[in-house]
Amino acid sequence: MSDQERAELRVEFVHRLASRNLLMLSGRRAGGHLAVGDAVTIRTPAGETIRTTIRTIELHGRPGMTTVGVESGAGEVSAGSVLYTS
Repeated sequence: MSDQERAELRVEFVHRLASRNLLMLSGRRAGGHLAVGDAVTIRTPAGETIRTTIRTIELHGRPGMTTVGVESGAGEVSAGSVLYTS
C-alpha cells in the first residue's frame, strides 16, 4: 500500500442498475479518498472477497453518505459488506 490512507466504505444500501450494468453501493466512508478507477476489495458478511473497480461516484446521496458504482457482475454484495481500497 502507498503512503495514502486506505479508504473504507461500510455498505448500508445496495441497488442494482441494470440499465447501466452497475451495483450502486451506499454507505459511510472512513479513511482516505475514493476515486473512479480505484481498484477495491469488497468483503461480504459471508466472508467472500470480491475484487473490482469503481466505475462511478454519485454525488446526490444523503449527507454523510457516499455512493459508488461497481460492475454488477462483480458478485453478490449485500448490506453489511465492507469496500476498501486495495
